[in-house]
Amino acid sequence: MCKSLIRKLLIKDETKRLGARAGASDVKTHPFFRQTQWALIRHMKPPMIPHQSRGTDTLNFRNVKESASVDIGGSNPTKMKGVPMDSGLATPNGEVNDPFEEFNSVTLHHDGDM
Repeated sequence: MCKSLIRKLLIKDETKRLGARAGASDVKTHPFFRQTQWALIRHMKPPMIPHQSRGTDTLNFRNVKESASVDIGGSNPTKMKGVPMDSGLATPNGEVNDPFEEFNSVTLHHDGDM
């Protein structure tokens, strides 16, 4: 369910993206949020409140091994030159994939949103 939600939010064509028709209502009705009581959410106690001692504190983050990015859209990403190989974004031939090349954003206002 989580992957489905993320995939639908990352559709490059904004007219097909989750939320394009009814705004936040589309997102709220996705099965991932089935157990969420939206009317009560502002009055609920969060399951965890992170403790922060300073601005760069990473105490609340899990130590996760980095992995390669995956193109879930299946499109051919655009290659960009000029990014150093050690940036973590470069491919072996020195080019960089831009997964958001064709991603468009649009601001829609729907009745009841805000």
